[in-house]
Amino acid sequence: MSVEEKVKKIIEELWRDTNTVGAEDITADMTLCNSLGLDSLDMVEMVMKLEDEFDIVIKDEVVDEFETVADVVFCINAIQKKKETDRVCEKCGCTENDCSECIAAQNEPCYWVAPGKCSRCFDENGNLKANS
Repeated sequence: MSVEEKVKKIIEELWRDTNTVGAEDITADMTLCNSLGLDSLDMVEMVMKLEDEFDIVIKDEVVDEFETVADVVFCINAIQKKKETDRVCEKCGCTENDCSECIAAQNEPCYWVAPGKCSRCFDENGNLKANS
């Protein structure tokens, strides 16, 4: 199943109980709020489902830019491509190019102790820290 098909399926699940339109009727140019009627709670639920489905983290400022189904698909494709090329911490989601959350949490940038493991979340042996 393509990214677009998965996104459409997740959107369909959000409003299946109140609408009769199926995933096959959802098009890339449909707006999330106006065409599909998603409210802010639906958007939060959609993002959570997308993050689970694609094993990604979508930042709030990115979600604020979502207008159409195509925007969501583009975002997921971009995050997946970045994830393939960046080292990403499996616990906090920071990358070697963006560890702003780690800096905010510990007042210093993290470093990599092992593939997929940053120093904020893992000790020098690659074990999850107790406070993470």
